[in-house]
Amino acid sequence: MPFKNISAGTAALFLSFIMVQPAYAIDKVYSPNVTKGELEVEYSGSTTFDGNHDKRNLEGHEVELEYGIADRIMLELAGSFQKLPDENVKSDGVGLGGRYQFFEQGEHWLDAGILLSYGKATQGGDPDGIEAKLLLEKQTGEFLHRANIGIEQEVGSHASGGPDRVILWNSRYRYDAHFEPGFEIQSDFGQANETHGNYNKQEHYIGPAAFGQIIPNLKYEAAYYFGVSDAASTGAARVLLEYEMFF
Repeated sequence: MPFKNISAGTAALFLSFIMVQPAYAIDKVYSPNVTKGELEVEYSGSTTFDGNHDKRNLEGHEVELEYGIADRIMLELAGSFQKLPDENVKSDGVGLGGRYQFFEQGEHWLDAGILLSYGKATQGGDPDGIEAKLLLEKQTGEFLHRANIGIEQEVGSHASGGPDRVILWNSRYRYDAHFEPGFEIQSDFGQANETHGNYNKQEHYIGPAAFGQIIPNLKYEAAYYFGVSDAASTGAARVLLEYEMFF
C-alpha cells in the first residue's frame, strides 16, 4: 500500500503545512489511559480560515507538560497563547489539572476517565475557568475511537455566564505506526441560555485527521476541519506534537 512506508520526513513535511488554533477551543481529544512514570512534553496549535475578517486567522497555541505520578493519575501544567485578527500573539492563561483513569485499560467494554483543570487568565479583564471532561476510548479491531464530553465554566469577577458545553470525537484506522488516518468532530454548544436548540449559533467542525509517530517517542496529530454551522469559521486546522519520556 502507498502509505505503508511513509517516512519521518514526509510526516514532518505534512505537519509543516498546517502547524497552526481557533478562538473557541479546538482541542486535542484526550485518552483516559495513563502510564505511570511517563513524562509528555506537548505543543498544540490551531488557526481558522474564513472570508469574514472577525472569523479568520484566530490562532491558539498551548504548551503542556504532563506526568504520570501513579498507575491511574496524570498531572498537567499548561501555558496558552492566542492571536486575534490584526494583533500579535499574547499570553492567554496558565493551567493546572489532571486526569484520572477509572479502571485498568481493557478491564471493561469501554475505557473511561475524567479530566479536571483550572485555568488562570493572564490578561486583565479576562475570566478564569474550570473544566471537567469525561474521557472515553474504545478499541475495535484496527479502529480506535475516542470521545470527550465536557463543560467549561468561567469563574471570578469577570465571569459572564453559565457553562460552555463541548463534545469532541475522533476515530482512526491503525494502519501503520507512522500513519493512522481518521476523522475528527469538534462541537462547542455554547452556553445553554444563549445557544440551546439553535444549531447555527453553535460552533461545529468535522474533517479528516492523521495520527502517528515521526520518530521513536515523537508523535503527531494533524487535522483540517470544515465548519458546518453558521457560527463556525469556514475552515480550521490543528496540529499537535508530543514527545514522550519514561522514568
